[in-house]
Amino acid sequence: MAEKKETLTFVAKKLNGAKIKWALIGSANLALQGMNVVPNDIDILVDFSDKEKNEKLFMGEKIVSNSIQKNGEAEEVTYLIEGVDVQICCEHPHGFYFQFFENNRFEKIMLGSVEILCNRLEDEAQAYEHLGRKEKAEKIREFLKK
Repeated sequence: MAEKKETLTFVAKKLNGAKIKWALIGSANLALQGMNVVPNDIDILVDFSDKEKNEKLFMGEKIVSNSIQKNGEAEEVTYLIEGVDVQICCEHPHGFYFQFFENNRFEKIMLGSVEILCNRLEDEAQAYEHLGRKEKAEKIREFLKK
């Protein structure tokens, strides 16, 4: 996770500096909040209103993949940044995650001197259920009970 923390810090500084509305989601979020998971990548949620600003910010980074979710809730771009896959998910207002932006339901965690907005674990559990990943949702809920 050490190299991913360095990459996350780099990406967070860029997003924060550009005043992009964003939050950490997925397994990197779970790991940063203390769960025993090893993330394969870094998943970043970006408010759709900042989509163009985000694209300009990462122009020049290698794009690994580019897609629109089958349910049409978000547009996703995966960049290779410092050797780490960083998936940036631009959430449409009708998307499942958008409710977390609307209600500002994020935890602030400092990674060194950099502020990281993280999706709350309770909300991550809901998101994993929404994605049909009930086993992962249950692991999060078990962690929260401890």
